[in-house]
Amino acid sequence: MTTLLKISNNTYEIKSINAISCSLKRKNLSADELTIEVLENSPIAQSVYDSKIELWQNNRRTFAGRISKILNSNMHDKQSVKIIAKNAFNELSQIIFQQPINYNGVIDTTQRYRSKVILGATSNGTKKSIENTAKEILTYAISKGADFQIGKIDIDNDLLFDECIDITCADALCKILRWAPGCAVFFDYSVNGSPAINIQKRSSLKDVEIDTTAGNVKQYSANRRDDLVINAVEIKYERTNKIDNNTYLDYLEDVYPEKLTDARKTIVMNVELAGSKTTSQTNVITTEPIRPDLKSWWKKHVSLLADLDDFEIIQTSRNGNLPNELTEGSITEKMNCSVETDSITGEFSYRDENDSEVRKTISIKMVTTSASTGTYNWHSLKEYAEQPLANLAKTIYQATSMLQFEGNIEILNTNADLYFGKNISINSKTKNIVDKMPVYFVEENLFTKTINIKFGPPKHLYPDDISELFRINRSRTISTLSVDFDTGIIRPSTIVVGGKTASTQNQDISTNYSRFVISSDMGKIDINSNDVPNGDTAKLNEVLVCYNGALCSAKIISTTPELV
Repeated sequence: MTTLLKISNNTYEIKSINAISCSLKRKNLSADELTIEVLENSPIAQSVYDSKIELWQNNRRTFAGRISKILNSNMHDKQSVKIIAKNAFNELSQIIFQQPINYNGVIDTTQRYRSKVILGATSNGTKKSIENTAKEILTYAISKGADFQIGKIDIDNDLLFDECIDITCADALCKILRWAPGCAVFFDYSVNGSPAINIQKRSSLKDVEIDTTAGNVKQYSANRRDDLVINAVEIKYERTNKIDNNTYLDYLEDVYPEKLTDARKTIVMNVELAGSKTTSQTNVITTEPIRPDLKSWWKKHVSLLADLDDFEIIQTSRNGNLPNELTEGSITEKMNCSVETDSITGEFSYRDENDSEVRKTISIKMVTTSASTGTYNWHSLKEYAEQPLANLAKTIYQATSMLQFEGNIEILNTNADLYFGKNISINSKTKNIVDKMPVYFVEENLFTKTINIKFGPPKHLYPDDISELFRINRSRTISTLSVDFDTGIIRPSTIVVGGKTASTQNQDISTNYSRFVISSDMGKIDINSNDVPNGDTAKLNEVLVCYNGALCSAKIISTTPELV
């Protein structure tokens, strides 16, 4: 078997680097490690931190990562250098997961991010599956420099909202996968380009059979974990909803199997969901009918007309047609009624205090509406209520009710790639010892050509005793920001909201006199347009007069002269 080591742009045969030891550890939901110890005169002894490194076995890449640690040591009369490299999962633990900022309901086009994140939520506040949340986390890590590609992900479970602050991509991934017990996370190094990270449920992993009677099995152990077999799962959802200052409790249960007869070894989880927050809004308005055909209506709106004993309405007109005037309050969209600003115009005739006959045009601008006087109430949603996960109890039960085996097996003359990320079955002659248990750890010694396989409940995904199962929900923080995804801001509680507010404005458009009278104690001047011949106009005309014995010109108000 040819084993090659590639560091940066250099390639070495493993037997040519003066290696003392070389081992490869493959881990589930943790960083794979390649550890090489060489003498100080080795060509790789001067390797640099963070250099890229790859391991190739029989023309197949079996590891890719970066040098994460270099240790120097002395042993008797020899000095050695230990080089430890970790794969791209280590980069996930170096990057803080962030989500795009929403501003006023729009994702910021400048791509600004915040480290206060909500796992399991889409940009508009709806639920997101574990698969899509994992892809979001991994895609973000890749965009920030992590060297891997996304492979197979088939975890379709939904996820409860979980608010986190300053959490690494690795921790975020671990958090969401707690809701999918028994899944496996591993890297495929054989693909072209960067290694591919795969997240698969146990049932979709490939199966590998191992015969203990074969000559390459050095030793094995397998222990039944009857203590991990669960009888039932009972999830109690609590959701506190608020309407103004009043609190209402929703209580939901998800039990599987539905007929629970034995409470022993039952997982009981109390899950707090984010409740809705609603504010009651009240709007009081006063309206009056619009009647421009009535003198009393005009008197109420125009002070000039209100002071007159009498007047005549010659004609009226308006731009709109809504029936009522808004006199107090405001009209909002939530009231579900029409509103507009209207102009109502009237032409009037009347006699003033001097007995002049006046013709005046007046326009009123006001807010008109189809609403009537009354109190309008409605509820405004401030925060959405989080919904429970469908069939969560069944999902957890199916992953925890089967008999588990835990143990290890040591095999000669093979490599880790054949077993890691797979289910193994161990058989001895005609006896089945272990049936389809996931492999969560493999250590390969490249010098002795042996591998040590550990199988059973994965340590990073699955609790190793019954008490841990009861803590699956303890580290979750519920989110109360679901509405922020939609709006970008927190909506304030409001009693009366804005809109079209009552307003009236009068405008004196024109004034005409049919008879103009000027009076004083000495007498009066009376100019009556009715005395002017039909079609003629009385105006200032120039006439010649005899003044103090001389011929002079003067301007007098007269009609057009006519022959007598």
